[in-house]
Amino acid sequence: MNTIEIPAIGVCREIPSKWSEMTPEQARVTMRLLWDMESGLISPLEFHVRVLHDLLLHVLELVRLRLQ
Repeated sequence: MNTIEIPAIGVCREIPSKWSEMTPEQARVTMRLLWDMESGLISPLEFHVRVLHDLLLHVLELVRLRLQ
């Protein structure tokens, strides 16, 4: 796992660094995006950005809640 930390608001979360660390939902979303990339629907860059966004989404939601 990789650790994402935002000390200013006290957020520290881990995101998976390999397939075996993903939850079933994370793996499903990643596989769907991989299929889209392999089918030519999205570029490799968009694949990487979308996977990172999906993995960081819960961290972004925590940041938003703590800033309110």
